[in-house]
Amino acid sequence: MITSLSSKVSIFATEQELRDKLTTKEYIALKLSKLDEHIQDLYHCTKYAPADNKAINAEDTLKHIKAIQNDLLNF
Repeated sequence: MITSLSSKVSIFATEQELRDKLTTKEYIALKLSKLDEHIQDLYHCTKYAPADNKAINAEDTLKHIKAIQNDLLNF
C-alpha cells in the first residue's frame, strides 16, 4: 500500500505544494526518502534485473536522482 510520508500533503502534491506546506526538515526528509527509493531501484536494476528489463530504467533513475540532488542544493 502506498501512503503519504506527511499528513500535511497528498501523495500527489506538486513540488510547489510540498515547498509551501512542509517545513524545511519535512521537505528534506521527503526528498531523501525519494532519493532512497530511486537508489534502491537502481541497485535492483544492476544487481537482479536482466539487461533487457524495461520496467526499471537505470538511466531514468539516475536522472531522477540528479534532479533531487539539484533541488536540495538549490533549496
